[in-house]
Amino acid sequence: VKVLASLELIDEGETDHKIIAIRTDDPDAYRISDMASLEYTKPGIVAKLVDWLKRYKTSDGKPENSLAQETPTTKQEAIEIIMECNERWKRLVKHQVAAPAGFYLPRS
Repeated sequence: VKVLASLELIDEGETDHKIIAIRTDDPDAYRISDMASLEYTKPGIVAKLVDWLKRYKTSDGKPENSLAQETPTTKQEAIEIIMECNERWKRLVKHQVAAPAGFYLPRS
């Protein structure tokens, strides 16, 4: 996949980063490198994506989600989020930090 951006969903009071990416085998992938080119290639898709992220839990009877901001981050910011989360995961599985309450990580 090619990372394009992220949106910050507020889920039960916590930030939940939603990474926006496109499959490299998508017929339009060669034309899309960021959110501006995504919107240019697929007009209206960003607004639809924001709307879907706000509403996707309402089918379960839950209220609409909120976003920290309606504008996606830059591609570089999204990559930094991915890298930071990956580093946290590595520390967690190496037991360099404690697992959050309610989570179990077996010792290998």
